[in-house]
Amino acid sequence: MSCSSARSSSASPDSARYSSTPISKTDTRKPSVRRLGPPKEFINVCLETHNLYRSRHGVPPLRLNKQLCKTSQDWANILAARGRLEHRANIDYGENLYCMWSSNPKSIVGGDEPVNEWQVYFIYTVSQKS
Repeated sequence: MSCSSARSSSASPDSARYSSTPISKTDTRKPSVRRLGPPKEFINVCLETHNLYRSRHGVPPLRLNKQLCKTSQDWANILAARGRLEHRANIDYGENLYCMWSSNPKSIVGGDEPVNEWQVYFIYTVSQKS
């Protein structure tokens, strides 16, 4: 299982709403927790993909912030240990969460996958409001 938490410095009014979603209702096994941060390649691809979408929306690119990455990774580790997917009660940052599961122990998540999924959700929720 891989859980990821990414944050940006632009918070929306909806970011103050917090929800909690169980990762699995039927699986009672403990999730494996990877306490090391993601590889540098994952981080770079994730940032590049974020900035690709941001450029399409006419907003400035993000810059990597090591302290923000550490804070996000710490929260992702906590969520993986809890076996839950929930937003942190922090109004200083926007937050996107991503979790995936695979029965293949060699499954690897690329840095673009969470961002692409968030973008699909963004397009869906924006189109539902219009």
